[in-house]
This record gives sequence, C-alpha cells and structure tokens, in this order.
Amino acid sequence: MQRLKQGLIEPSHAKEYDFAKVPTTTRISVWIFLFAIFMIVFVGIFKSYLPSWTIGEKVITLSVPQALQMLLFGAAFIIVVVCRLKTAAIVNSSVFRYGMVGVVAIFGIAWMTDMLGDTVSFHKTTKN
Repeated sequence: MQRLKQGLIEPSHAKEYDFAKVPTTTRISVWIFLFAIFMIVFVGIFKSYLPSWTIGEKVITLSVPQALQMLLFGAAFIIVVVCRLKTAAIVNSSVFRYGMVGVVAIFGIAWMTDMLGDTVSFHKTTKN
C-alpha cells in the first residue's frame, strides 16, 4: 500500500468479470473436463472398475495410466466435437504447440520405461 500511496506503482485497473457472458460451449467444455477428472479419480481409487478381459486362462486388466490416457484423450475429442471448436485455431496456438512437445516427451518417456520394464521382466522369466 505504501508504494501505491507514494506513486511508485500504478493501481490495478482490473475489471470484474461477468460470468453471465461466458459462452454456453465454454460451460459445456468445462463440465466435460470436470467429468473426466472425476472419472480419473474414480478409476484411481476403485481399480476394480477398470475394464478386464480373459485371454486363454489369464485375466488382463487395463492399467491405470492407459485408462487415464484414454479418458483424457476421449474428453478432449468430445470437447472438440460437441463444442464445435475450430481445430485450426487450436493447432496454431502457442499453448498447443508447446503442450504437444511436453506430451510427446512425457509419453515417450512413459512408453520407453514401460517397454524397458516389460523387456526386463521377460528376460527374468525366460532365464528360469
């Protein structure tokens, strides 16, 4: 406050945001995103609800990381389709470009470690 009184800084000219002016598609996209987050928390807590299938005698359950990827990519797809977003505007935005670099890096590391873990466990089981 002292800096403001002394004139060292300028007062903020922030205006109150009128949430009534928020477009309906924005509200829908937020609800879809929140539902996806709820499903992620639900699947993370109750792993028994993860899909599973039987191959031969073995029951295979979808892993949590794969379920999370499917949920979030599915939510993103639904948001783009339902809210009729302009995909060209999404792809050309700087947030998308830098975000995709991060996604590719993180998924690359995740897939690499998953593959390495499978390879190591395969070699351990074949040695015996």
